[in-house]
Amino acid sequence: MNYIFYFLIVFSLIFGIINGRVQEVVNAILEGADVSVKIALSLIGIMAFWLGLMRIAERSGLVKFIAKLIKPITKWLFNDIPPESSAIGNIALSVSANALGLTNAATPIGLKVMEELQNENNDKESASDAMCMFLGMNTAGFQIIPATVIAILVAAGAKNPTEIIAPTLIVTTIAFISAIVIAKLFQGVNKGVNKVINKEGANGIKSFVALCGTPYPIHDKYGIPERIYNLTIKGFSEKSVNKFMERMFLKTPEIESYSKRTLESQKAELIKLLSYEPNESCSYTKVIIPDNDLIIPTKNQKAYWMDRENKPNIEIIHSGHCPFLLFKNRFKFILSTYQLRSGYHIPNLPLNH
Repeated sequence: MNYIFYFLIVFSLIFGIINGRVQEVVNAILEGADVSVKIALSLIGIMAFWLGLMRIAERSGLVKFIAKLIKPITKWLFNDIPPESSAIGNIALSVSANALGLTNAATPIGLKVMEELQNENNDKESASDAMCMFLGMNTAGFQIIPATVIAILVAAGAKNPTEIIAPTLIVTTIAFISAIVIAKLFQGVNKGVNKVINKEGANGIKSFVALCGTPYPIHDKYGIPERIYNLTIKGFSEKSVNKFMERMFLKTPEIESYSKRTLESQKAELIKLLSYEPNESCSYTKVIIPDNDLIIPTKNQKAYWMDRENKPNIEIIHSGHCPFLLFKNRFKFILSTYQLRSGYHIPNLPLNH
């Protein structure tokens, strides 16, 4: 927002100079500054009043009462956090503050809720379902009485500032309900995917597909030769990365759409891979090997899968290490490769090539 206002001011001055109306621009800036200070001061009274009411409600136990009252709803909306969590009460307080139009008061409460939900979150690197739900609800900003907006309209001299109540209630109610519905839908999809992944082949998963690799990313016989891998890390640079991309995509148009990362993050990933422990617990039924893989040599991939006691069905495709162009549906490619990068196993997916 700072950049936006900065450009607005600068471009206003530039166009004012071009049109010979610099004095009008300067006057508008000064008048706007004067009006903003008056409006800000006029908000002190109503904000102090509502914030005082909220503090009384908190200390009198009204907030806890509201939290108990809406407990069945919050239990359904936030079913992955304990019912006795202090976050439930603060969620009620945040919703109440938004409902009364006290968005400035709701902000610090919302930050506190997020902090408490993060403490309840098992995966500290990703937002939990409860965090996503609360963020959607808070962003929608359900309001019964838009107190702050009314105060601004009064300070600005509006004749009937309460006219804003009905349209605000309708719009924020629709937004609030939509946020909850969408969050629940995505939670359902996410749980469905996790359910399939966590079955590890049981109850319906017929086969596992390995795509362009082996469980041994660094191995003289089954993966990338150790000497080449170490030299890659030692001479890591932007030039070597570009060469790697060309070898991986075989200079196909796909290299242009590859999402580039910082050199530091790429090198850190290569170093971390040195300590990777191979996992051979999964019995793959099908293996897809590129015939011109310049990253994990084709012969090394063949050697590993042919040495397996239970040899999978091996399919050779005419491609480099990343066969994007062979997949009619990009989503199928993402699912196929995801199992190799994360350790999850995805059901057999048909290829289109």
